[in-house]
Amino acid sequence: DVLTLRIVQLICNGLDSAMVAEVNRGLHEQMPHVAVLLEPKLGRTTDGKQLAPPRFPGYAAHRVDRPFHRDRGGGVLVLVADGVQWQALEAPLVPESLPHVDAAGVRIFPENAKPVDIIGVYNQPTHGQERLFIADWRGSQAVGCADLNLHHRSWDKDCADSTVLC
Repeated sequence: DVLTLRIVQLICNGLDSAMVAEVNRGLHEQMPHVAVLLEPKLGRTTDGKQLAPPRFPGYAAHRVDRPFHRDRGGGVLVLVADGVQWQALEAPLVPESLPHVDAAGVRIFPENAKPVDIIGVYNQPTHGQERLFIADWRGSQAVGCADLNLHHRSWDKDCADSTVLC
């Protein structure tokens, strides 16, 4: 049996009403099993409570926000289509030594196939920080969806060093 799993990734840079409409349109047209929305910037209220995510009919949501003590940016929102068996991967998916990385993941349980982990990673684009990426997802079959914000002189005119990521 061949496993067919439709996954889409979108870098949102915030979920305003126009972006929510675009995402809902894309979900309706593409009908993915999983959609990974990076940098939704859902955040929290001033008293620390999570803001409700927008509605995406036909999909359940799993999210990880940037910690409240930092800022409202970043985060990862994973949408899983109704009827797909899944569970959230327990947080944190990245060590505390990487405070500039937000990650969320789900484990999908397809019929007649091994479980598949789908991990969304957002790396904050702050210059001068060490850029690390976690490659070990518990030895599972994993699909990574990422916005790593990595810069290098060969593709970024603002990066001054061609030998290291800046």
